[in-house]
Amino acid sequence: MTTMLLRGKSPGPAPSGPITSCDDVNIQYLKHVIIKFLCSREDEATQLIRAVATLLNFTTQEEQFVKDYFDYKMSWFGSMPQPIYHPVRNT
Repeated sequence: MTTMLLRGKSPGPAPSGPITSCDDVNIQYLKHVIIKFLCSREDEATQLIRAVATLLNFTTQEEQFVKDYFDYKMSWFGSMPQPIYHPVRNT
């Protein structure tokens, strides 16, 4: 069983199939982390925010927004954080 490594951390078993380039490794790792992120309990997902932020090159502001949003979702009385991006309307 092989594992993919990113910055010395093992995400678990690598998907089957040939990996032909560094980009393939990064995409496979990203896929693995996103699936784990989406299927995790809130406390586990909070731990994975940093990995997702790193893989997707989030700005500090974007990463903080995701953390704040998770805090909001897990609280009973918190206020929803303001979105970073405002949708552009087609005129």
